[in-house]
Amino acid sequence: MRTHGLPATIAAGVLVRFGAGPGAGTGMAEGITAGIGFGLAVTSWGSFGAARICLALRRQVPWDLMGFLEDAHRSRGVLRQVGAVYQFRHIDLQRHLAQQRYGGDP
Repeated sequence: MRTHGLPATIAAGVLVRFGAGPGAGTGMAEGITAGIGFGLAVTSWGSFGAARICLALRRQVPWDLMGFLEDAHRSRGVLRQVGAVYQFRHIDLQRHLAQQRYGGDP
């Protein structure tokens, strides 16, 4: 169900809006736009993208977050990758960084 969520919402948006606009082209464009917007809002990929952009705008993560994580994993050896998840190799480093950021024990 999750893998077909975005195409299904685009199709539903096109079908719902197809005849509601002044013309077929306008209705189709509105339907596709609404379908993509809704599809991204309800998927985990859309939430990740929105969070990544918000954090990058506040300068809390680099714009190329995945490149940064890949460099920390492959070149620097600070992170390990378990499936799709990155983890700190050393718990003491994680605690130190958390203490610096928040000023106390995590």
